[in-house]
Amino acid sequence: MKKLVLAFLCMVSWLTLFAQPEATPMTAGKTAEGIVYFLPKTVFNFHLLIEQKTYQPGPFARYASRYLRKKNVRQEPETDYRILKIEVTQSGIRDTSKCYALKLKGGKCETAEVRLSDDGVLLAINDEPMRGQ
Repeated sequence: MKKLVLAFLCMVSWLTLFAQPEATPMTAGKTAEGIVYFLPKTVFNFHLLIEQKTYQPGPFARYASRYLRKKNVRQEPETDYRILKIEVTQSGIRDTSKCYALKLKGGKCETAEVRLSDDGVLLAINDEPMRGQ
């Protein structure tokens, strides 16, 4: 009886080795089965224009109040920053964790018009993509 149970377990483990599906990496674009695409991930690009103002006191700054009658003359070097302009732009890059396949009927269905970018990001389905994409 023990030999029968052992043989059965060996056979089941042997069958599970061959039952594993083959995983092939998916590439974006039109295939025989359908269309493979990636969903976009939004990326924000910040462009800042910053002004830097540096103050360096001269060698006679400590005598300014006495001889020039200037008050509140700074004696320490100082650096100030000021933001002049901020620009934010957004773009979409492909999210490799969100890859999908659109199955077409028989692989020859021409009614679905799917627009993809060069790197496989979904831009539009049955419509024109927005400008700037």
